[in-house]
Amino acid sequence: MKATAVNRQPPRAGAARRRFDEVIDRVLKHEDARYDPNSPTGGGQIVNHERDPGGPTRLGITLNTLRLHRGDPALPPSALDELTLAEIKDIYYSQYWLVVRADELPRGLDYAVFDCAVNSGPRRAAFLLQEALGDAAGRRDGVIGPRTVAAAKAADVKEVIREFSVRRLAFLARLPHAETFGRGWRRRVEEVERMALADAETRPASLTVAETLQTNTVRTGGTVAALATAVMAVVEQVRPLISALEGLPVWAAAAVVAVAAVAVLFFMRRRQEP
Repeated sequence: MKATAVNRQPPRAGAARRRFDEVIDRVLKHEDARYDPNSPTGGGQIVNHERDPGGPTRLGITLNTLRLHRGDPALPPSALDELTLAEIKDIYYSQYWLVVRADELPRGLDYAVFDCAVNSGPRRAAFLLQEALGDAAGRRDGVIGPRTVAAAKAADVKEVIREFSVRRLAFLARLPHAETFGRGWRRRVEEVERMALADAETRPASLTVAETLQTNTVRTGGTVAALATAVMAVVEQVRPLISALEGLPVWAAAAVVAVAAVAVLFFMRRRQEP
């Protein structure tokens, strides 16, 4: 897994993290078949293949990536053995998932791009996505920005996943060590494509109240639609409580909840302002 610069962006909460949690086990299993999600360390072993330019690696985390993440260029290889599964997931989330803005991409495509970022680096994953989207993505600069995200949302997600996978395989085939690792790469990309296409057909679970208020996909203090979504989520969660209230009409209780939700959103918006 390619090292990447330290991401100073604060982690996003809510639905973004929940979707990440849905796919991270798949990626870790691709990185090491000995991955154990029930182990505090995640299992796996340090590998250092002579033809792998990444150097010492455990569960896809290279020593260089760990050094960047911790800000310590002198970390010894043994530090990889001391990694906990929680820190491994934090690295994947902050250094890869957020960097390629997977939380803003359509379901299915988010997983395909994330897995590619882990395997070949976020910049390469961005280039391949922009190539797959064509002119709609604008300039191909290896950075997933608002225009690339908008193009991905407007496109046929399954077609983009297929095109992305084709371009990813073509890129891997050109690498100098493809003769050694090519067969495994092909199996990985084909499996990712299959699962990504299945994800694209699966409707995501409804957001909880906390997720609705926290996730960046609902911009606090933004559009009426965003406010309505948050308010309805709150009402749905407290409906049993509203119904149980004695002496207060349901519509009046719902109105109180709605006003409270708007107040919370306004407060969160004020906190986000510089």
